[in-house]
Amino acid sequence: MAEGSISFFEPIRVDGFLYLLLISDDIAQERSFLRLRHQKKYLGYIYEDRDGKDKVILSADGKIIKCKFSDRMNRVLIIVSIYPLNFMSHNMLLRKGVPIEVRETVIMVRVKNDRLRGLYTRTQHLEKPYSQGGSTGYNDTSYTPARGESYTEVLEEQLRARAKISGMSAAEDEDAEESYTPHQSLEKMLSLAERYSYYEHEIAERAWQKPENMLDYTRIEPLAYDRRDRTAYSFFFPARQDFEERSFASRQQVEVYDDNVAEQPSHTAEVITLVKGGEENRIDLLFKEQVGIDDFSPTGGNIRLCSSTVVRDVQQDAVRKLRSGGADCPARYMDAVFGTHQLLGFDAPDLRALEAELQSRGLRPAQIQAVMDGIRSRDIYLVMGPPGTGKTTVITEWVKHFVRAKKCVLISSQNNKAVDNVLVKLKKEQDINMIRIGSEEKVEQAVHPYLFEHKVEETRRRIEEQSAENIARLRPIEEQWRELQGRLDALSVDVKSMDVLLQKVWRELLPPLRASGEQMANAYAAHRAAAADAAEKRADVRRRYERITGYATEGLAGLWGRLRRMIDQYPMRRAVRAYDLARAEELASCSAYNAARRSYEQQYRQVYENEFIDLVLRKRYCQPIFDGLRAEVEEARPGSDIPWTFFVMDYPQEMTREGVESYAAFVTGELHRLSTLLAHLEEWRRKNATDQDYSLGNMILSSVDLVGATCIGVNSQRRFADLRFDVTIIDEAGQIQIHNALVPMSVSNKLIMVGDHQQIPPIASEELVELCRANDVDTELLGKSLFEKMYEDEELPAANKMMLDTQFRMPPEIAAIISRAFYGGNYISLPDFKSDVTSLFPALSAARLVVISTSDVRERFEQNMGNAGTRNDLEAQITARILRGLLRYTDCTAEHIGVISAYKAQVVAIRALLDGVLTPKEREDSVATLDSFQGQERDIILYSFTRSARKPPGAPRIGFMSELRRLNVAVTRCKKMLILIGDMDFLQTCEYVHRDEEGQEVPGRSEAKFAAFIRALMDGVRTESPPGECMTYAEFRRRMEAVEHGR
Repeated sequence: MAEGSISFFEPIRVDGFLYLLLISDDIAQERSFLRLRHQKKYLGYIYEDRDGKDKVILSADGKIIKCKFSDRMNRVLIIVSIYPLNFMSHNMLLRKGVPIEVRETVIMVRVKNDRLRGLYTRTQHLEKPYSQGGSTGYNDTSYTPARGESYTEVLEEQLRARAKISGMSAAEDEDAEESYTPHQSLEKMLSLAERYSYYEHEIAERAWQKPENMLDYTRIEPLAYDRRDRTAYSFFFPARQDFEERSFASRQQVEVYDDNVAEQPSHTAEVITLVKGGEENRIDLLFKEQVGIDDFSPTGGNIRLCSSTVVRDVQQDAVRKLRSGGADCPARYMDAVFGTHQLLGFDAPDLRALEAELQSRGLRPAQIQAVMDGIRSRDIYLVMGPPGTGKTTVITEWVKHFVRAKKCVLISSQNNKAVDNVLVKLKKEQDINMIRIGSEEKVEQAVHPYLFEHKVEETRRRIEEQSAENIARLRPIEEQWRELQGRLDALSVDVKSMDVLLQKVWRELLPPLRASGEQMANAYAAHRAAAADAAEKRADVRRRYERITGYATEGLAGLWGRLRRMIDQYPMRRAVRAYDLARAEELASCSAYNAARRSYEQQYRQVYENEFIDLVLRKRYCQPIFDGLRAEVEEARPGSDIPWTFFVMDYPQEMTREGVESYAAFVTGELHRLSTLLAHLEEWRRKNATDQDYSLGNMILSSVDLVGATCIGVNSQRRFADLRFDVTIIDEAGQIQIHNALVPMSVSNKLIMVGDHQQIPPIASEELVELCRANDVDTELLGKSLFEKMYEDEELPAANKMMLDTQFRMPPEIAAIISRAFYGGNYISLPDFKSDVTSLFPALSAARLVVISTSDVRERFEQNMGNAGTRNDLEAQITARILRGLLRYTDCTAEHIGVISAYKAQVVAIRALLDGVLTPKEREDSVATLDSFQGQERDIILYSFTRSARKPPGAPRIGFMSELRRLNVAVTRCKKMLILIGDMDFLQTCEYVHRDEEGQEVPGRSEAKFAAFIRALMDGVRTESPPGECMTYAEFRRRMEAVEHGR
């Protein structure tokens, strides 16, 4: 985006030059100022810093130029710092930036380096100073500081006016702009990484635009492919069309378009595979979205490599985060590592139990120290792991400890193999939830189950299975309870009607019956009282009568008796009259009582016969149903084998309307819950089978303990952007260039790096190196890993670095040679290690270290295949012959054997000679380039040096093979036996030393040092215990003929 296009202000136009003064040696040394002299347009603003000093921010060419006003040399702008435009700076420019247009920019450089000093204009570098009026300039008076000051005054005045208009808060700007500034040394590293990334992408873009990286297809066919969210098609193009087959490798991004139709949009896809045929070739493409076949031209179109920016964007984003120091950058240790060298030291957790466990499992002291200190370190820890020293064991112990401590761990490396090795070793740890980020075709088969896509698919499958199982369990429960619900509802209706009838009896019929009963009771009480009174009076009459009739009737007594009868006659009459009245009352009350009783009995019969019997019959009908449902409910209640709780309410103890209705309502509610759950399960099952459920991926990521990814892979996809790591472990760190290493380094605040800078170093193309040099960019960290730079930095505390010293892989006589050459004699083997291991091919040699020299053969020389590389047919034939012998005459199988060459053409030649001996997969796995074998091991290794020529010793003869560290990798892959094949006389006599422009020896490019190592190797073959064997080609042929002919 052009700077001037993002401001609401009219440009400030300065009718003169912008005069910048540079007095910083560090900034000048980086030479980033050189591009400024071509600038005529800037975005800029002025602000006041915390000290009350005016600062000017200028932006151009993707850079921020922070300036201050000179107090001594007129009032020109002094460059304080130059750094790439970052997110925070970009925001400030959007808010405050004013377009500035100048006629030209001139930079006066006043530094110690005489070659850099001078005045830089758009067209020239003026080196000779002059003095005029006490002001020092350079030999063109049109660019004096005094004239520069006059133009600066115009710029300052305009910037201040615009600042007032914009309402700029100086404090706000200062906080935003200077809230974090990386240490100068760190900034230098970040700038290097940024430039490496930029130039690497620039080179890739050039390659993508070459004609051989474009195809013209003639027809298209749909392609079945197992991706729900994307479509795939096969495109056919004539076989006669020239193209670079390697450019269209699997996963390569391409663009499909029709250059004859301007309005037709292009579509981005990735290559699935390319198949060559007789008449036409076919390329299968997987598109990034749903694309219909009608979206393509029916008459054909074009396919070209797509300029993917993923790698560059990931690298640049890591630099941006580290430079801004914002909340999205957890790596807070970088300033301490590259700037102040004041690390946080070590924690002191109690690890005695872990130490005892490691000792009991036979780990060596150096391994235990690495495990302990790696756990204790607060920020960084560097472990040098020479070949076979058990670094993967150390890494797995770290991972297990960190995961137990509830930390999320990232395992990263430049290559997929190193990442996979760690994950494979951790497969048996059931408690570690790990995922692998990467492409299926690039990772080991053993870790495919941990690929994120596979984890999602496996989770989807488990959800499908579990959902189907749960639905299968819940559906019969629903049906059973649905039937019970119907019966409960019917019972509820019956109990309700029974209750209504009961309420009618209580409300309407019982009150009259109760009143009638009370009336009957009252009548009965009155009758009892009347009867008692009549009985009393009857008894009185009887008593009086008996007394009257008892008097004498004869004589004097009879006279007295008559008198007495006459006296008692009147009371007797009163008593009889009273009795008659009482008797009448008794009879009346008896009639009243009888009438009341008849009335009560009539009402009672009406209630009992018409209502109560119906109520009793209804209860007799409902009670068995109620009791039977109790047993069925208990039987139907779900067990503990389903993960949900339903129908837990207790069945009513008694058959009441309230109890039955309440339970029926509860069952209805539970059935609704169950039906809703089943509907959700069915919907989830349907969506799970048909939709891309990103929440499923997020669910997996939220619970992950360990993530394995290459340096770029960890941040290459947006779906992994929210992953948060506590620890980053980088394996094979000695191979990784800074712009790749910074990516995994930027995602956590604790870093452990494991590597060996005495093995294969980072590899940079000559084109990249030359491009960097052309732009005055230091190339040191293209060929040196960040791990090596840190490990060799004497200012970093020694406590944060250590070396694993004991090897567990190869015969000691081989390890001893490597130890002296690369590790200062500190690379050791256990006493009697592999003393029981003998030669795997005793018919060829009883030694475990064998050298076959072709120096006595006239046909020993290499063949230069041009772009195809270098090969050596004699060495290829020797190698293939040994391998055939191993397979035929020993117990070795293909997986026990490794054949290595530094040259692809030699690998191709050897593979061709083994056609029919090994399967294509075995040839690919067993015969490979040296780079492919780092991190691997085989029982026996055959190494073909390949190089042999008639060139004189002082001439360049062996090319990149002079990098000794590559040879270290080759000879340390073996577990039991090593066979080296080459022109040893030729290799021992190389004298060429490659030097840079300043006459300094270029590291890793000295053929003389390579020859010295070969001489030391040959000495070791003769003098180590047990000794190896060096044989001539003639002796080799004699022995092989004896083996092949059974002699």
